[in-house]
Amino acid sequence: MKKMMKIYKLTLALLLLAVLTLTVCPMQLRAASDTEIYVVDNANLIADGEEAALNSRLAEISAKYDTNVIVYTDSSLYNVTPQECADAMLDSDAFKKRGGGILFMVNTEDNDWAFSTVGTGITAFTDAGQEYMIGKIKPKLSDKAYDKAFNIYADLADDFLKQAATGKPYDKGNLPKGPFQAVKDAIIAIVAGFLASLARVTKLKGETKTVKKATKATTYLVGGVTLAGAQEVYRNSEFRPVVRSTGGGGGSSTHVSSSGTVHGGSSGKF
Repeated sequence: MKKMMKIYKLTLALLLLAVLTLTVCPMQLRAASDTEIYVVDNANLIADGEEAALNSRLAEISAKYDTNVIVYTDSSLYNVTPQECADAMLDSDAFKKRGGGILFMVNTEDNDWAFSTVGTGITAFTDAGQEYMIGKIKPKLSDKAYDKAFNIYADLADDFLKQAATGKPYDKGNLPKGPFQAVKDAIIAIVAGFLASLARVTKLKGETKTVKKATKATTYLVGGVTLAGAQEVYRNSEFRPVVRSTGGGGGSSTHVSSSGTVHGGSSGKF
C-alpha cells in the first residue's frame, strides 16, 4: 500500500513539472492499479498492518451497500480548501464509482478534517449525521489516535448505511443512541409515566370528596320534587398535548465541485 502511494506521488511530481497551474488534490489522478483502494494514507498516520486491516474493512462495507467508504490523509492541501480537496478525491478515477460514496479526509498540516459525499452517500450521511459522526471521531484525532479514529469512522459508516437501507436514514431528531443513552431514556420514560399517573390518580381522588352528611330526610326524595332553579357549574378541564411533525430542517445541504459533481459534505478543525 505504501509502495503504491509512492507511485502516486511520483506521478504527481511529474505532472507538476509539466503543468504549473495544477490546483487540485494529487489523488484526482487515475489509479496506477486496478486494486480497490479505500485507504490513502499519504500522511503516514497509521502503520502498514493497520492500513491493510482498515482497507479490508472499508472494502467490505463498500461492497455490502454499493457505496464507497474512503479514508484519505495528507500533510498538505495543495492550495485548496479542505472541502475542495475532499471533493476532488471522491471524484477521482482512483475509486470505483459504485452508487455513491463518502470520503473522510484528515490533513495534518493545519489539523483539518472534511467529509465529502456523493450519490447515495448524500442521502445516507445527512448534515446532522456528519455532525454526529465527527463528534465521535474528533476526540481520537485530537489525541493522535488515528487508527482508532478511522475505525470509529468505519463502524459509524456501516451503521449509517444500514439505517439508510431501511428508507429512514439517520437525521436530525433520529440519530443513533448508545446503550447508556437508551437505558437512560427508558428510565426517564418510566419515571415520567409513574409521576403522571400518580398526579392523575391524586386529582381524581380529590374530586370524589364531594359527599356531605345528610341532615334531612328530604335529601332522599326521588319523586315530587320541583326545581326552583338550576345552573351549570364549571368543574375542571383536561389538557392533552398532541405532538405534530414540523419537518425539523434535516437532510443534506449540497454544493457543486470543480468537476461539476453535486456533493454533500462538511469540514472543520481538530
